[in-house]
Amino acid sequence: MARWPVFRLTGQPANRLQEVIEMSEELKQNLNELKVKLEHLRSYL
Repeated sequence: MARWPVFRLTGQPANRLQEVIEMSEELKQNLNELKVKLEHLRSYL
């Protein structure tokens, strides 16, 4: 979320697109980490 203002202020559309791609990659990684943590939690229940 902290990077969102930077995304909006970046000059060229190509740069913005690149930032969106990077952000979505980051989100995917975060989601995968969450999934792993949830699996660990499930094994304790």
